[in-house]
Amino acid sequence: MIDMVLARGKLRQLIAAMESERQILLCGPLSDLANVSARRDHLLESLLGGGPVSKRLLAERLPEIKAMATRNGALLKAAMEGMKDAQKAVENMEENLNKMDTYSRDGARMVVAQTMPGKGRRV
Repeated sequence: MIDMVLARGKLRQLIAAMESERQILLCGPLSDLANVSARRDHLLESLLGGGPVSKRLLAERLPEIKAMATRNGALLKAAMEGMKDAQKAVENMEENLNKMDTYSRDGARMVVAQTMPGKGRRV
């Protein structure tokens, strides 16, 4: 009886941790993700290492848990791709910070080098 109560509590906590992971991936802050994921892993290991009652309860909810894990994995992948894209955009802006495209009278494209204010001048 006690095994059943403890296993159900851990299973509820596991599902809540996976839902917290989803919320963090959707809304942030991503810095909280490591703690929640560690808690999720600990709960899952506890259920897997538990007795037959824990394993049976886990097996009953396994399709739901797998679906949540797949969803969270897709969200994590999308978040990582978004961060890579943002990093590339910042790098692109930094590269082009001192350049300006313009056109000559005859319509030919020209790149004009810019100097940052206060740089390249002697006072």
